[in-house]
Amino acid sequence: MSNLSNDNSPLVGAVSRTVDQLQGNAHHAIDSAARSVAPAVQNASSGAHHAVDAIAGATNHAAASIGARGEQLHDVQVRMTETCLRQVREHPMATLGVAVALGAVLGWSLRSR
Repeated sequence: MSNLSNDNSPLVGAVSRTVDQLQGNAHHAIDSAARSVAPAVQNASSGAHHAVDAIAGATNHAAASIGARGEQLHDVQVRMTETCLRQVREHPMATLGVAVALGAVLGWSLRSR
């Protein structure tokens, strides 16, 4: 067997050198592609970061607006409730008369259907 491996050693060496050369060329091609693609990837990454920041900012603004609107609606509810209670306390008979009249109208409109 040692005689056969000696006969093949120039062929093995040539194949080894070719593989090494192809390996080096492949690494060079990969590095070159990475360098040429890097600016595009960087721009895409930067754009994605800006988009995420813009969406987060808009979402935070919307949440703050909704929170403020919710507080305003709560204040209106409290004022209306206080006004109704004050009217009932100040004019109990008129409030009772309005409630009876509304009940009669509502009952009549539902019964006629």
